[in-house]
This record gives sequence, C-alpha cells and structure tokens, in this order.
Amino acid sequence: MSTPPPWRSAWSPRVLPGLLGWLTCLPLLFTQLTVVVLLVAGLTWRVVLQLQPPPPPPADCGQPADAARSGAVAQFCFPKLTPLFGQGSMTAGPDGSIWFTEGQKIARITPAGALTEFPVPPPDVFITAGPDGNLWFSGMGPKIVRMSTHGDVREFALPKQSHDPAPLIVGPDGNLWFTEGQGVGKFAKMTLTGQITEFSLPFEVRDLAPASDGNLWFVADSLIGRITPSGMVIARFAVATDKIAALAAGPDGNLWFLENDGHVGRITLAGEVKRFPAFEPTNPAYSVIIAGPDGNLWFSAQPGKIGRITPSGAVTLFPLPPKAQVGGLAAGSDGRVWFLRSDTDMSGIFWWTQIGRITP
Repeated sequence: MSTPPPWRSAWSPRVLPGLLGWLTCLPLLFTQLTVVVLLVAGLTWRVVLQLQPPPPPPADCGQPADAARSGAVAQFCFPKLTPLFGQGSMTAGPDGSIWFTEGQKIARITPAGALTEFPVPPPDVFITAGPDGNLWFSGMGPKIVRMSTHGDVREFALPKQSHDPAPLIVGPDGNLWFTEGQGVGKFAKMTLTGQITEFSLPFEVRDLAPASDGNLWFVADSLIGRITPSGMVIARFAVATDKIAALAAGPDGNLWFLENDGHVGRITLAGEVKRFPAFEPTNPAYSVIIAGPDGNLWFSAQPGKIGRITPSGAVTLFPLPPKAQVGGLAAGSDGRVWFLRSDTDMSGIFWWTQIGRITP
C-alpha cells in the first residue's frame, strides 16, 4: 500500500472545514476585542481624569451681582457633586434651606451657602417637602423614602409591579402622589403613614401638579387633565402640542406648562389654553418650571438661560455661561429663586456644580 503525500494528510476533509470555520470567526473576534480595548481605555481615561484636581472654578462663582441677570445673582460652587437633574429635583425645605437629590445622597444648602450631604438609599430624581416637616424622595427599588432634616430615613416599599415613582408631589389632600413608572398607566397616592392606593389610567402621565381647585392636574401626550383626590379623572383638555415636558401650578390660580419646542403655556381651570413663545426651540436636556416667590413663573430655557414669564405672558431671559445646563429650580423661603446648574469640559465630566440664587 502506498503512503499518501504529506499535503494530503494535512488538508484532509476533516481538517479543512474546521480551519475555514475558525477563519470566519476572526472578524467577530477582532470586533469583540476592539470593543473591550476601547471600553478599558475609556474607563481608564475617566479614572485618570477623576483623580486629577478640578480646574479652577468658573469665573462667576461668588459674584454677588450681575446686571445682565436680574440684579442679584450669587453663585456657590462645589467640585464633583453628583446632582440629579430635572423637574422636581430641588425643593425648599421646612428648615428654610434648599434640598436636592444626588446619585447616592441628599444635599442641603443653607441661604448662606453652607452645603451638607446625607448618605441615603439611592434616590431617584424627585424630592418634595411634606406637610409633616420632613423631606420625601423617590428611591430605586422602587420605594418612597421619608427623611428628617437631620438625615434620619424610613423607607416605604411600593407594590412589586411598580417602577421607579416619577414624579412625586404633595397633593391638595396632604398625601403624596406619584406615577408608577413610565408606560405603566398607573398612578398612586400614599398617606404619610405609608398606606398606598393605586389608580389606573389609559395613558402615560408625564407630570403632576396640585391646583387651586383642590384637584390634581396632569400632562399626558397631547392633553392636560384633572383628577380628584379620590382618583377619578373628571376632565381632559386637548392641547395642540405633544411637547409638554413639565407642569406647575401658577400664582394666578392657573396651570402653567413648559414645552420642549420653546413655548410656555397656560391653561385655566375651565380648560382655556394659551401658548407663549418664550425661547429659541431646542432639544433641552432638562425641562423645569416652577411658581416663583414674586408672582411669576420661572423656567429653564436651554441652553444656558433661565426664563421668567409674568401671568400676562411677558417673557424675560437671563443668560448664563454658554456651557451651563439648568437642571433644577426652587422657590426659596428667602424670597429668591434658586437654581442648580453644572458645567462640563471636553471630557464630559461635571467638574463644578453651581448653585445660584436670583433676587427677582
């Protein structure tokens, strides 16, 4: 019997398909290896950046007055905070301070600018002052957390089918009201002792606000509606926009809303809607509107502006540095409007969190 040539033994029908299969996997392996290398490089770069000392604070930190921004702006600057931004992320507390949510903390700043941070169960964005003299915030889990002004906390678990509660407000009945996560179609109220009542809706609620008529009002897609404290939807008003991002009760007894397309709107308790062009249409990162202590509405007008609108619809914009993102607003007990903003550099890191106050 003759011996087969060496090349025929090496490239037998059994070996060749396996080799070809291995070669076809090379592009996928190369892609996966590239992704891993890029992830490791990105994480290493961010760690290196975080270990570096922060750059100098922004030039407007600590400046007590600026004629271009209403006549009295004070900036308090803090390095490397982790604020959570959006409607409901700041509130005036029962102690006269301003409170806001962070990644793993709740923070308090006094009117004099003294900052205190309290470690808490991981919060979501929303925080509000309760009628019981405590702070209440939404937490991951999902849960609602009660916190005293000294930092003592108690957690209230939500039903298992709930998602993170958003938003969280105090209703006209003194209870806490919240939706049970985006797309769920449910909202709930919770007493100050933790008793929960759930209600169903055929649509997703974006924001809630207590109104002067003793009811709650909500935003959902292209409509604004009214809910009684018993959970019954008693009115729906169509709105010619689906860009509404935030809702607030105004000092004039009406409801006001902020749109992402540059408008601020007003709806009366009878459902009459009027929209006011307020700022250049953008795609804002955060949309916030509140009733100010001066009888006007204040809102985020991205990028880099804070807006004020009177009940008659007159708009004034106050510029901030170009890279600023307004992420929170609150009406302080000192008669000022407080705001939360951060600046980024090319790395995308929020080096300096700035807390400002405007005297209307």
